[in-house]
Amino acid sequence: EARELKDGVEEITKDIPNVKEEELMHLDESGIVKIGTEIKPGMILVGKVSPKGEVKPTPEERLLRAIFGEKAGHVVNKSLYASASMEGVVVDVKIFTKKGYEKDSRTNKAYEEEKTLLEKEHHDRLLMLDREEMLKVTALLSKNSLASDQEVNKKEYKKGSKINKADFENINRFTLNAIVKSFSKDIQKKYDELKNYFQNEKKKLKEEHDAKIEILEKDDILPSGVVKLVKVYIATKRKLKVGDKMAGRHGNKGIVSNIVREVDMPYLPSGQIVDIVLNPLGVPSRMNIGQILESHLGLVGYRLGEQINEIFETKKGEWIKELRAKMIEIASVAKLMDAKKALGKMSDEKLLGYAKDWSNGVRFATPIFEGVKADEFAKLFEMAKIDSDGKTELYDGRTGSKIRERVNVGCMYMLKLHHLVDEKVHARST
Repeated sequence: EARELKDGVEEITKDIPNVKEEELMHLDESGIVKIGTEIKPGMILVGKVSPKGEVKPTPEERLLRAIFGEKAGHVVNKSLYASASMEGVVVDVKIFTKKGYEKDSRTNKAYEEEKTLLEKEHHDRLLMLDREEMLKVTALLSKNSLASDQEVNKKEYKKGSKINKADFENINRFTLNAIVKSFSKDIQKKYDELKNYFQNEKKKLKEEHDAKIEILEKDDILPSGVVKLVKVYIATKRKLKVGDKMAGRHGNKGIVSNIVREVDMPYLPSGQIVDIVLNPLGVPSRMNIGQILESHLGLVGYRLGEQINEIFETKKGEWIKELRAKMIEIASVAKLMDAKKALGKMSDEKLLGYAKDWSNGVRFATPIFEGVKADEFAKLFEMAKIDSDGKTELYDGRTGSKIRERVNVGCMYMLKLHHLVDEKVHARST
């Protein structure tokens, strides 16, 4: 905020006393940080100087005046700095100026850009309306017969004949109005209705555009004493850390308790590393077995995707025929009868497009309580070459030894919640 003080008005500027030139390189000529700047702690976001009353200068201040000029002695640096924890990229800057005060170059530039954008949008929408109007008028006139002889594009059309749609392409509105008179009264009435409808639509569009321009040109309302307000929007990237909250799609929320190196994570007999380990106590305590169902179906989809991808990569013999048979088999087991019929009739080119998508993992959807049955799961597991219990052997990434119990490993959707540890204050009594 730049305020009006008893000693003068605070100023948003790049001309800040006692600040090195290198520290101001990321600011524009108005003293405001540029969009796209990478912000680090201690950087100046908005340069601001505040006037100070007339006091007897100290020897140090006299030296500063001699070095930096007369202005350095009359103002004090009140710039906005990035806090110690602030890191990110500037994505937007909004500047608000009180009525009666001069707007800086950046504000004027932003206003002109916004106005140009609104004008272009209005022009494009008008063109679209014009095209739509011509299409509807052309369709109306080309479908109906003439009530009298008429010349269109140097072609003579007799009474009772229909005008070719192509002949309407290069006709202007004045010629069109003359041609309409050669049709019956009913057609002329329909034409007038169309014309009135589009005139009203254009009028509404103009009113909407004028309202937007009026809002754009409206004076900014600021709190008492504030002459200029600058808002800087910074996008920050938060990496997952211990204490952050995560959740699945079944109410299975929890806190990240430990983050280890990738090589220390458990791995499958194939050498594939597990991405995330969930505490199994979260299942019986909340009774949300939907997450078990999701992990099983996710694993089936992943393994079937691998099988389709293998056919893609090897391309042995009649591989497209084999691919079609595999996809039909999946659709049959999943009881997707419509998909089964469609896959049988589909062209090879279209089939390959679907197969490419399925190779990243076949997608399944099922209600939790009235969904897939145990016998259907058995068929899916058999087709995907997964053990009937859905579990697998795992090896400890740190020691390399096999984990004693077989573990349920699958594919689940997990997301990071907004309850981040960086934004919480922790207190504990000892």
